[in-house]
Amino acid sequence: TGRPGSFERVMLNTDLCLAFNIDRNTQCCTRTGSFYPDNQDKCINSAIARRQCPFYREGDPRFEARDSVQEMLGGSYPNENNEPFYEAFREGWRKATTVGQTNLLSLAETCEFV
Repeated sequence: TGRPGSFERVMLNTDLCLAFNIDRNTQCCTRTGSFYPDNQDKCINSAIARRQCPFYREGDPRFEARDSVQEMLGGSYPNENNEPFYEAFREGWRKATTVGQTNLLSLAETCEFV
């Protein structure tokens, strides 16, 4: 998502499938009206760039997933709020790395060689 060096947010295919109703393999763009500084459309194909991918609508069984994606984006987009993602990642990492373990110690701030 974006050209090398553009440092834009990345959405995985799984994120896109949670937010956008693209089950029917619709040719569309998730970022219509978004351009690089050189005015090149961020949707590579100009015909596809005219079709915004549809979001899941309220009442759809996947609407809650769409809301979760929006939450991980830090609310409205664009913004610089990555805290919701980092907080969820921190908790997920803790669970993944401590499962079944007891008496774990915190990492040391520095390493001392003996």
